[in-house]
Amino acid sequence: MKKDREKKQKYSNITDATILGSTSEESALYASANREHLSVLDKLEEISKRKINPNYINQNINQQAGYSAEIKEQAHVNANNILAGKRERVRQYDDLSSEKKPQVKKLFPNYATPKKNHEIVDYASVDEKGNVIPGTLTQSKFVGRNGTECFEKFLSKDYEKYLKNGMKMEIPLLLQRVERLVMLVRLQAHLREV
Repeated sequence: MKKDREKKQKYSNITDATILGSTSEESALYASANREHLSVLDKLEEISKRKINPNYINQNINQQAGYSAEIKEQAHVNANNILAGKRERVRQYDDLSSEKKPQVKKLFPNYATPKKNHEIVDYASVDEKGNVIPGTLTQSKFVGRNGTECFEKFLSKDYEKYLKNGMKMEIPLLLQRVERLVMLVRLQAHLREV
């Protein structure tokens, strides 16, 4: 009897340790994914506090909403990559290190590689060492009121340079999120005026 109880207790201890280990690993995984979303809050808050030129209210609000959407999209993709066990991460061009920006220059030699706001690259996927993964450079435009309108705008002359350079263009499924961000930015702008 005593041996049976000891055996059951030992088995129970092993089971508990296994459950604890797997739960701990899963918790760490979800914590890392959540950290991606939390890490962008300061940047989003900074964007929301930017001044809006009274002569260009709609343009400024749309720019802020689009930039905010890019930041949220980056966090969303990175969180999903973490949960899927992928080591690849998305980085905005502005956030690439000065050593990695020349990798973009090699892919697009006809365009300058400024410190901020590359002319045709918004973000790229990078490997574990931060190296730009070719074929992942993306231009993100949150234009139009819906996916169809966004697609039509992508085909216009204004977006020719992206298509000619083989840029990956995405018609964001985030347009509803962008519309909510525009409303939030407008509300914040209104509150600043009051």
